[in-house]
Amino acid sequence: MECDSPEAIQAFLAVAMKLRPLEERRITLKEFKPRSDDVIIATTSKSGTTMMQQIVHGLRTGGSMDFEEISVVIPHLEHAKGIGIDLDAEQVAKPRAFKTHECYNFCPKGAGRHIVVIRHPLDIAPSLYSFLHGWVFASGTISPDTFIRMSILSRTNPPESLDDKSNDFHFIESWWKHRNDENVLFFFYEDIIENFAETVREVARFIGCGEDEKIIELATKQASKEFMLEHVSHFDEHIFKKIRNKVCGLPEDRGMGKENSKVRRQGDGIRRRDLSPEIVKEINLAWKRMEELTGCASYDELRAKYGRKSRETERHVRGMECDSPEAVQAFFAVAMKLRPLEERRVTLKEFKPRSDDVIIATTPKSGTTMMQQIVHGLRTGGSMNFEEISVVIPHIEYAKGIGIDLDAEQVAKPRAFKTHECYDFCPKGAARHIVILRHPLDICPSLYSFLHGWAFASGTISPDTFIRMFMLSPPNPPESSDHEASLFYFIESWWKRRNDENVLFFFYEDIIENLAETVRKVAHFIGCGEDEKTLDLVTKQASKEFMLEHVSQFDEHVLKKLRNKLSGLSEDSGMGKENSKVRRQGDGIRRRDLPPEIVKEINLAWKPLEELTGCASYDELRAKYGTK
Repeated sequence: MECDSPEAIQAFLAVAMKLRPLEERRITLKEFKPRSDDVIIATTSKSGTTMMQQIVHGLRTGGSMDFEEISVVIPHLEHAKGIGIDLDAEQVAKPRAFKTHECYNFCPKGAGRHIVVIRHPLDIAPSLYSFLHGWVFASGTISPDTFIRMSILSRTNPPESLDDKSNDFHFIESWWKHRNDENVLFFFYEDIIENFAETVREVARFIGCGEDEKIIELATKQASKEFMLEHVSHFDEHIFKKIRNKVCGLPEDRGMGKENSKVRRQGDGIRRRDLSPEIVKEINLAWKRMEELTGCASYDELRAKYGRKSRETERHVRGMECDSPEAVQAFFAVAMKLRPLEERRVTLKEFKPRSDDVIIATTPKSGTTMMQQIVHGLRTGGSMNFEEISVVIPHIEYAKGIGIDLDAEQVAKPRAFKTHECYDFCPKGAARHIVILRHPLDICPSLYSFLHGWAFASGTISPDTFIRMFMLSPPNPPESSDHEASLFYFIESWWKRRNDENVLFFFYEDIIENLAETVRKVAHFIGCGEDEKTLDLVTKQASKEFMLEHVSQFDEHVLKKLRNKLSGLSEDSGMGKENSKVRRQGDGIRRRDLPPEIVKEINLAWKPLEELTGCASYDELRAKYGTK
């Protein structure tokens, strides 16, 4: 057969359909129901899947190599049925683990954790071609260009059902939208290779096993390319290949050469540099949909913006080392100008709320802006006629500094205000208080992300230092408004008042789980906007989707411009989307990015609250007193 002839392409497709029969895949993906503690490794093709299987298996077994082939102990979902593996059976160790190349839409739902790896399409393409060349199609019968157009570049639009095939671009697009889900650990393949030991450590923490140093060191060694090449028969998929070769009418040893191995030496097969300029251009053009989704014009730009290096602390910024005395001093200087204590003290002493006012009192980064939007929508019938939400519902502590008269009438009744003050210092006299708490392990990274690159230069203050300086101090309750209260004392002070007649108390997580019911409760509490039409409109307008569409009305730009000028910062400092009050999922760091040491310190800081509430953790408190 001539290369790329109709006969060659037909022969290739015939073998490909038998290797991965669509009906078998469809049944498996519909029928398999993962358990809540399962781990699914989901990757683009040729993106370190086998290496990640080895990492997970090593961590869960303490480094056992007692298996014939890695895909027997961590099965490939789509292929398991065809080689006689029961996906519902117990595995040799816990947690059970599986691998897949399915996009998010079709990946079986229910697993507790997903480890997702993506790779540069210009490296996936030649690697996959090399893996299948001489096995699924005879050597010289299919060119790289034809192969790539038939596989990686096939189908422009995402698949609509299991009857449709997806490609690696669909995979990246679908999983990118979920990269910041709590049960997803997301990697760029290139970051794994550059910092392998840290990857193993992250995976251990994520799946909750193998976290002691001895196991981490062993798993790191056993997942290295050198080790896997020495034990290549454990990683060559020979069991699957023998069975499928028989079904396809191929010789038993077809595809068993080193060039078709899952673990190959550098130089085996073709590389990115071997691709024709035309196919490189087509692959790059295929990124267009991802650019619309991510705002990044290429994979390299995406990784530069969201990969490990962008998350890791820069060691030298503006001539300062991270967490150096100079960096801490610079941060304090800006922080004091952004929120001057004297101005706060005077405002809290002088302001006298009216008996029909509403005060929204929250821990930081706990849905304050959303609650402002709810209250304002209910009292105005959904009016969006305001420049920024904190102009119409002012922040008590900051109002004086930006020229807002707290004693003035507002655009609608009841007047409403927001504060992050503990009960002790919150101005007394307001008829109603709406109080919101949130999990400290979510508040800390969210507040860090909000101030990072604004109150302190990127890379000059680590999350650990920030959290110790602002969230965990001072440990004792403040004696007067000359001192700021810690996050935990806010919770303690308002918890004691949660059953007061004039307090409506929420857990942030309950609000997110049932926004419509929250709006209804707030309407009843403040006594306005209780008709169904207003309730429906306000629920829509307080959704993240709506607020992101109108983000300039919720970004605190009025305060920031004035404070930036006073602080000697550039006018647009802190105006990026990562510093917005309403952020897309994925902007900034999350709970899972916190190191174990700081997580432990945050959990220990709960102790006084355990004595007060009888609950050993925030989760236990919410389980006992929350909506559910």
